[in-house]
Amino acid sequence: MENWLKQGRDESEVMAADSKVREAVEGMLRDISERGDEAVRQLSIRFDKYERDNYRLSEEEIQGCLYVPGGKYPLLASAHMSLITAKVAGVPRVITCAPPFLGKPAPAIESRIRTN
Repeated sequence: MENWLKQGRDESEVMAADSKVREAVEGMLRDISERGDEAVRQLSIRFDKYERDNYRLSEEEIQGCLYVPGGKYPLLASAHMSLITAKVAGVPRVITCAPPFLGKPAPAIESRIRTN
C-alpha cells in the first residue's frame, strides 16, 4: 500500500501560480519603469526591510560586498559553493554581493570572504 508523504500540484495549479508570479513581476517592472528610484526604494523596504537615503553604492561599499545566495536562511556554505567553484574553474576575478537580511548584512556572511 502506498503512503504519500507529499504530492506535487496538478498542472492547472502550477500554471495558475506561474501566472500569478508573472503578473506580479511584470507589475513591479512596470512600476520601476514609470516611477524609477522611488519604486525601487519601496520594493527594497517591502521585500528586504532595507531603507537608505541613496541606493547607489559608494566605491567603498562596492569593494566590500560579496553576493551569497541568502533568502530566509543565509549560510556561509553558500559563499563556498559560489566562490570556490568559480576559483577551481579558473575564474581569475570573482565579484560577488549579498542581499540584506532583515535590513542589514547577514551575520553568517558578513565576514566578507575574499579570494585573490
